[in-house]
Amino acid sequence: MGFQKIIKNQTLEEVFQLGDLRDLSAVAEKSYVLEEWTVLAPDRQRQLAALLSWESLSKWTFDVFEVNRLTNGQALLFMGWAILASPHAQQAMQTSVLPAVVSSPSLDDTDGYGFLENMDISPSILCNFIRSIEKDYNKENAYHNSVHAADVLQSMHSILTRIGDERIVITELESFSILLHLLSGTVHRRVEHFSLVRELQCLQLKHSQDSTEVSGTDLLPFLLHAADISGSARPRRTAVEWTDRVLSEFFAQGDKEKKLGLPVSPLCDRAETKRAQSQVGFIKFVVQPTFEVLGMFISKVEEEINPIIASNLEMWEDDIALEHTDWGVSIV
Repeated sequence: MGFQKIIKNQTLEEVFQLGDLRDLSAVAEKSYVLEEWTVLAPDRQRQLAALLSWESLSKWTFDVFEVNRLTNGQALLFMGWAILASPHAQQAMQTSVLPAVVSSPSLDDTDGYGFLENMDISPSILCNFIRSIEKDYNKENAYHNSVHAADVLQSMHSILTRIGDERIVITELESFSILLHLLSGTVHRRVEHFSLVRELQCLQLKHSQDSTEVSGTDLLPFLLHAADISGSARPRRTAVEWTDRVLSEFFAQGDKEKKLGLPVSPLCDRAETKRAQSQVGFIKFVVQPTFEVLGMFISKVEEEINPIIASNLEMWEDDIALEHTDWGVSIV
């Protein structure tokens, strides 16, 4: 279910399709903590409490692979809980790791979306929903898996928190809807990419000329696209990891196509595809134009994210000279 359908006056019951979310007991579950959290070693709990704090979750340098390691392969569940159930999730984690003699932070002192109270959502039902989604992902996929979904979810959250004084109006329900949408699978818009960029350029021109506010309905499809392709916009180590993973998946597809006697899809032939060259094209024609236009609306994107993209592009351009056709990928 796309977020555009969700925001058209649908109830939360229709969004989740999991029964009555307005049970009076939902709001009372303020101390809810994931069962999977309780079985983690204390040291891992402390590390996760720091990683999944609101401040850490909002950083563009966030490391989803470390979350996946610490949670034994359940990055999406923990990320969904930490973001959608904030600030309750952060309070629950802090209460769990702090000594009994130290008082836990109150909700008033903790940043977060506050979806649970404002929408009467039961955290246990929310997390059961996320569990069911995570189980449906194919763990054998090197790239299109639950870790990628968790990373895109965090990317969207990070972009939303960078909206400052700009005249952008995104309602609480719109924020909740798009974050929820990203749990259940990212949307690849290769065909629509260039039209989306043109549409946002036109919107930006109108916005700059008449100083009108930009609504979430206008901007959210583009934010969704930006979050989905954000792997190449991450700091170098993370960007390289996502590159290796997507090419590994592409090459596995190409191997099957060759075995079946089918034409090999673009970028899927391990004997022909060059790692750095593939990224230079992707960044130049897809990632960089997307975030440059987004930076016209959100100043912190221009200041904090676009320099990383430029640095990554320079790195891949430097690597082109070192490439050879025998390059391979291994996922550890």
